[in-house]
Amino acid sequence: MFNGHIRKIAAGLLVLTMSICLSFPVSALSREGESDGLYVATPAIPSNVLRFAQTDFADHMTAMIQNGDFTGDPYRVQLGTPFTYLGSEDSAKQFYFPVIYGGEFIYIYRIYEDTFYFEETGELRYAGTMSAVMVDAFSNLAKMTSQNSPATLVVDGYNIIAVVGGQVEVIAEAPFTHKEPSTNSEYEISTQSILAENDALEVINAADTIGYEKNFELPIATRSNPIALSITETQPNDESWCAAYVTAALIRTVQGVSLSASTITKYYGLNKNEGLSHGQAIDYAQAMYAMQPLYYESALSRNQVIDEIDHSCPIYASMRHNSTISHAVAICGYTSTKYTIWNPWYVDYETFSSSTLTYVPSTSTKSFYWNATIYNWQK
Repeated sequence: MFNGHIRKIAAGLLVLTMSICLSFPVSALSREGESDGLYVATPAIPSNVLRFAQTDFADHMTAMIQNGDFTGDPYRVQLGTPFTYLGSEDSAKQFYFPVIYGGEFIYIYRIYEDTFYFEETGELRYAGTMSAVMVDAFSNLAKMTSQNSPATLVVDGYNIIAVVGGQVEVIAEAPFTHKEPSTNSEYEISTQSILAENDALEVINAADTIGYEKNFELPIATRSNPIALSITETQPNDESWCAAYVTAALIRTVQGVSLSASTITKYYGLNKNEGLSHGQAIDYAQAMYAMQPLYYESALSRNQVIDEIDHSCPIYASMRHNSTISHAVAICGYTSTKYTIWNPWYVDYETFSSSTLTYVPSTSTKSFYWNATIYNWQK
C-alpha cells in the first residue's frame, strides 16, 4: 500500500465487485457563504470524449483502489461535468473531469489526445490519467467563480491561466519553463486576444455530476504489489534535474538509504540547467551502490513492466517532448489496464494508461512520449 504521500480517503474497501452510479445534475460543492461549484466558460466537449470517459474512468478508479490510494466507499464517487481550455494549436487538447467524493474534489481525471499514436497511424485516439495534483488549484478557483462570473481557462505557452471577471490568475505554471513564476500582468494582453477569438463558450458548473453507470470487478488476480517510493523531495521549477530526482528516489526506495538529487548532481558537477544523462544515472548507481541498472532504448512491454514491479524494482521511464525537451518519471505499480507513475514535479502519484506511450503531466499542456527506459534497479 502506498505511504502517506498519497491523499487518503477514510473507510475500508471490503468488496471485490462494485459499481459506480452517478446522476445528473447534482451540485456537489454547495456550502453556506461559498460558491456552490466551479463555474467555467468552456468550449463544447466532444461526445466521443464523454463516451471514452464512461469506460476509462472506472479503470482509473480501479487503479486508485488497488494501489491503496483510495480506501473510501466507491458507491459515493461521482464524476463532475468536464471542461477544457482555449489556447495555441501546439497545446495538447485536454478535458478535465473533477472526481467528487463527500462534496469535495479528490482527483482530477483528464482525457487528452494520444498525439503520438495519431502521428503514427493518422487515427484519433484518447488516453486518460488521474491524480490529486490539480485538486487544490481547481478547488481554490471554485471559490472565485459564480454563475454570473465563470472562469475561462487559457493556455499561454506552457502555462494554464484562469480569467475570472477580467482578472488573470496563473493556476499552473509548467515546471520545465525554468524561470521564476510570472506575474499575472504578463499574461493579460495575450489572454485577452485569445478570449476575443473565442466567443462560443458554454457556462457549466463542474461540480454538477454527469450521468454515469458502470459496473466493474476487482478480481484478486489483477491486483499488483505497488511499490511505495521513498518520496522525500520534489523538483523545483528552476532545475533541469528530473533525471536526478527519479534516480535518487529509485535508489532510496530499493536500497533504503538517504540520498538527494543534489548529491548526485554535485557528484557530476552539474548546474541547474544541465540534466543528468542516462549513462550518468546508471554509472552512479553502479559506483556508489553496486546496483546493476540496464538501459533500453525504447519503452518496456507490459509484461516487462509487470516483471520488474513484481520483483520490487521501480522503473525509470524517459519521456521526450521534442528534440530539446525531455523528462523522467518513475513507474511503480500496475493494474490490468493502468500504470501508476511518479513525476518528480509532484508529491502525488498519477495513473497512466498502459495502452499508450503518450503522457501529459497534470500541470502541463505538452505531450511526452515514453522513448527509453532504465530498469533492473537491483544488485
